[in-house]
Amino acid sequence: MKKLLLIAVVALFSTAVYADDETWTAVTISSGFNFDGICESESAAPTARGPLDTHGSQIVPQIVSSTGIPNDGALTLDNGHVYQFGNFTANNCLVLTKSSAFDNDVTCTSATLTFSSAVTADKLGFLVIGCNKENYSLTYKATVNYSDGTTASFDLETGDWGQSPSDAVYKTNRWRYTAGSNPETGFSGSICEQTIEVDNSKSISSVTFDYTIETEDAWGWGYINIFGVSAGTTTAGVNTVEAADNATVSKVYTTDGKEISAPTKGVNVIKYNNGEVRKVVVK
Repeated sequence: MKKLLLIAVVALFSTAVYADDETWTAVTISSGFNFDGICESESAAPTARGPLDTHGSQIVPQIVSSTGIPNDGALTLDNGHVYQFGNFTANNCLVLTKSSAFDNDVTCTSATLTFSSAVTADKLGFLVIGCNKENYSLTYKATVNYSDGTTASFDLETGDWGQSPSDAVYKTNRWRYTAGSNPETGFSGSICEQTIEVDNSKSISSVTFDYTIETEDAWGWGYINIFGVSAGTTTAGVNTVEAADNATVSKVYTTDGKEISAPTKGVNVIKYNNGEVRKVVVK
C-alpha cells in the first residue's frame, strides 16, 4: 500500500531533470607555440607569407577589425567553454603542416603544448583553425600526457575555416599578406573546437599533437593551427526545477519505494522537507 501511495503522489508532480554542471577553465600554455598567428595592430601587418594558410594570413583582434577576436584574448564560447589566446606579440599558436613553400615557414608534424601547471579535468577542448581542406580530411592526433607518465591518444578532425564547418564555434576576420595593407573585407573564418574525455583521476601536464594528413592537392598540404586549450570539470548538478520556498531534499527513493542515499541514473523520487515530492530524471 505504501509503495502504491508513493507512486500515486509522484504522478501529481512534474518531472525534473537532475543534470550535471560543467565548469570550463582556460589552460595556460608555458611552451610549444611555434608561430605568431595573430596580427595585434595595424602597424604589425603580416610582412611575409607565414604558414597559417597559403595566403599568409593572421587572425586579428577587434581593435584591428570589429569582426576579430576579443582584444584581451579571453574567449568564452556560446557553449560555456573558456579559452585564452596567447600573447599577441609572441608565438601564440601551434602550426602543424608538411608544407615548406612559404616565407617564415614552419614545417612541423609533431609538437607538445606544455601546461604552466598540471590540470585535472573530465574533458579537454582544443581551439583550432584548419586550412586547405579540399580533397582530404584535416586530421590530427592528440596525445594526453598524464603526470604519472601514462598517455591516452585521440584521433581528431577539424573543418576548413573558409567552408563553414559543423564544428565551428567562433567567426573571425583575417589579414592576408597577399591582400595588401588592410584586413580582408568580408571574410568570416571559422575557429573550430574539438573536445575529448580524459581520466579525471590523473593530472595532465601536456598534450602532444601529431599531423596525420597523408595527401596533398592543388592547394598543397593542409594546416592544423591550435590556438588554445580548455579544461572542463563535471560536478553533480542540482534539480533544474527547484522546490518551493528553497526547500531541501530530505529523502530519495527509487520508483518502487526503496529509500536510497542519493539520486542514481534513471528515475528517482525526491521528497523535500516541505512535504513536496518530485520525480527526477538523472541523465
